[in-house]
Amino acid sequence: MKSIDLDNPVVSKLQDAGDLVFAGLMWFVFSIPVITTGPASAALYYTVAKVVRHKRGTVKGEFLHSFKDNLGHGIVYTLIYGALIALAGLFFYNLKNGKGTGNSGFIAGGVILIFFLLFTLPYVFPVLSRFDDRIGNQFHIIILMAVGHIPTTLLLAILFGASAAAVYFIPYLVLVVPALYTFLSTFLIERVFRKHMKKPSDGEDVPWYLE
Repeated sequence: MKSIDLDNPVVSKLQDAGDLVFAGLMWFVFSIPVITTGPASAALYYTVAKVVRHKRGTVKGEFLHSFKDNLGHGIVYTLIYGALIALAGLFFYNLKNGKGTGNSGFIAGGVILIFFLLFTLPYVFPVLSRFDDRIGNQFHIIILMAVGHIPTTLLLAILFGASAAAVYFIPYLVLVVPALYTFLSTFLIERVFRKHMKKPSDGEDVPWYLE
């Protein structure tokens, strides 16, 4: 009997798909407490970028490693952005029920909030997964990337909004959409990261994310 050729492109793609599904399921399980959605999202990005894109490590090992490392800051980001998302939900609820439609300040504030979420949220957990720093410095990096790379930010905002809408209208897609979104976003975000990360000097080992 012939053995399976693990270097076969078809087998490799199937393995990548399996790793992506497994990473998405781990994200779902670790997000069940809700407050841990942030560190789980950072772990998902780290795992997809390292294991699926760069073929380093295993899904379980890298996910658990990143989740543990980013637990504290991840919970803080969850609380901050959870509150902002709740405010955005309240804004849409009031609009739906005809409340505040005549208040220009209310409308302007809601629109600014929505744009802030769409422009920064796609960067939050990838930055958390890659840059080990204080929250204030991490947030500075997030704003710098969001404002400094507008075309990429717009694409990420569209991709993020479409993914969120898909899960909202078809809830069971939460098992696959976050991982798929994360995979697609790495092609945009890693390009931005490379422009903001120090290149290794001659003789230094090249990190996996710069290969």
